[in-house]
Amino acid sequence: MRSARLIVIAVGTVCGFQASAATVDLVNNQTGSANGALFWRADFQTAGTGYIDPFVRVQHDNGRSNNGYSPNGEEQGYNTSGRDVRYDELTDPNFTHDLMLGDVPTVDIGGVLYKQFILDINEPDGRINRLLSLDKVNIYTSSIGSQTGLENTLGTLRYSLATNFGENVVLLDYDLNSGSGQGDMQMYVPLSNFAGAADTDFLYLYSYFGHFSNDYETGDGFEEWAVLSATPPVIPLPTASAMGLVGLGLVVTRRRR
Repeated sequence: MRSARLIVIAVGTVCGFQASAATVDLVNNQTGSANGALFWRADFQTAGTGYIDPFVRVQHDNGRSNNGYSPNGEEQGYNTSGRDVRYDELTDPNFTHDLMLGDVPTVDIGGVLYKQFILDINEPDGRINRLLSLDKVNIYTSSIGSQTGLENTLGTLRYSLATNFGENVVLLDYDLNSGSGQGDMQMYVPLSNFAGAADTDFLYLYSYFGHFSNDYETGDGFEEWAVLSATPPVIPLPTASAMGLVGLGLVVTRRRR
């Protein structure tokens, strides 16, 4: 089992994040935070196959019935190797499958350790539907893999963006980045949230898109969550002015297990 570790050492003070925010606006801002997690607008050219490991794709118009859970313009799902899937997950096992906690890179930002996740969205280019809302993220750990139940039965809840719609939301713009496969957002969840979990525990990331308003509905293609591969590229961080960092230093290391 591969376990990658990416460490970013920042020298200085992190003062660019709020403790909580009702709306993380990555359309007009580079960074934001909600319920302790950090969200960065991402644009890195080497996020395609071989550099990231996708673990779930969700798409409402996927040729299946969607089990009656997701209204038009909205989609949801979580990663699993179990079949049949529960919500709007695409079923290619190369892109929707089990993930272990130890496979998620750990990142040090200003002396605080986080688990790093990458989101790539696919929306119509150059139209209002380029906008997309991320309305819910719930992350669970469990000793049981390949689950297919309702998302609130998956195990121990480790992080929640919002319990109910409207509490916290992340706003995204497909046109701000380079296109499909390039990465649109990085999400950092505190490592302390996973206290007591083992690297061999299964991690389930459930997400819901498109509920915020008509302008932010899903419009085209799939949304994909991924982690960095064992040979990750160097991903540029937001500028010091955007992050509120002074004297930023960067060291990247990897460890296999």
